Amino acid sequence: MGEFRLSEVLIVLSDAYFRQSVPDVLTTPRALAGLEQVTRFGSRSRLARGWRPEVMQWTGRPDLADEAPATVAAAAFTAIAAGAPSSPIPRACWIATPVHLIASLTSVHLDRRGLLRLRESDAVTLVEDFRTAFEGSDFQMFAHRGELLLVGPPLTARTLEPSRALGMSLEEAVPEGSDAARLRRLIAEMEMWLHGHALNTTREQRRELHISSLWPWGGGSLGGCAPRAMDEAGRDQSRTTLDARARVAVFGPDAYLHGVAAVSEASLHDLPREIAPVLGYSSAARLCVRIEIGSMLQTHPGWTVLEAFTQIDERFIAPAVRALQAGSVSRLDLLANDVRFSVRGVDRLKRWRRVRPGLSGLLS
Repeated sequence: MGEFRLSEVLIVLSDAYFRQSVPDVLTTPRALAGLEQVTRFGSRSRLARGWRPEVMQWTGRPDLADEAPATVAAAAFTAIAAGAPSSPIPRACWIATPVHLIASLTSVHLDRRGLLRLRESDAVTLVEDFRTAFEGSDFQMFAHRGELLLVGPPLTARTLEPSRALGMSLEEAVPEGSDAARLRRLIAEMEMWLHGHALNTTREQRRELHISSLWPWGGGSLGGCAPRAMDEAGRDQSRTTLDARARVAVFGPDAYLHGVAAVSEASLHDLPREIAPVLGYSSAARLCVRIEIGSMLQTHPGWTVLEAFTQIDERFIAPAVRALQAGSVSRLDLLANDVRFSVRGVDRLKRWRRVRPGLSGLLS
């Protein structure tokens, strides 16, 4: 891969969903220099379908932007094609996110530390044990780079992405639809299966949150997104709109992004501690960096959401803004709370726009 001049940076805050009912978190004074620059000068637009279709278009596959998250993710799970028995019956798939649930006197809910990321070995352990525990059921599970995919019969059930259920009672977030009872029953069975699971004992010894359940969401058809095709010379045959000279690098763990990398020419990398080394990545013209607030809160249990955001701003957003101002980046986009902010270097001249302090600029 040759060297390219970095031109565009896309930062995704994938779990930065805030409801209007929590204004204290959004308006508490806090110096967030980078975020305030972005929300002040950036062109603002609503994301009717969330951040994932935007990323798919940005990586050059707008033809796949409408595909269900699990359908896209499944493209990366090569074990399905290699190890699953073929069947003439259509199969459905869901991303299965491990969650840690909090029980109060009146309800059970998911807090911002509750979306869990598994070590690759732990994901494999769960898949192997799921095969035994749920033998004879219509469901299978597969692992890829620590992510889990649930495969089963087509079900008419609407599921909520777990990051959108943060702070909600689970009663508000249960699957709905004509087949929802079957999916809810599976979730309950997985809760019982995981309750005394040996992996949770290991996680507690490592001082990690135990896994309460697996949350299926993003359901779609299995096999709807094939990995990109290569001709005999190794040239990609599936990309249709992104100029072949442009290269995209994606940073951050996520089942959907794994699928994006499988169906596009985007390269996939672990999230660095800060964006500065990423901005010097010479093999890409476009960079996408996905960040989770919850992961920072798990690493630093004493932090508040505002403290986590301060670190995100200092390590990622503010340096990207400085690169934009210096002219080394031509465009910076931020996706958060179903809003897109797009900033170009000349936008800093729009000084009549007022500053929206702290996180208040993320209110839609």
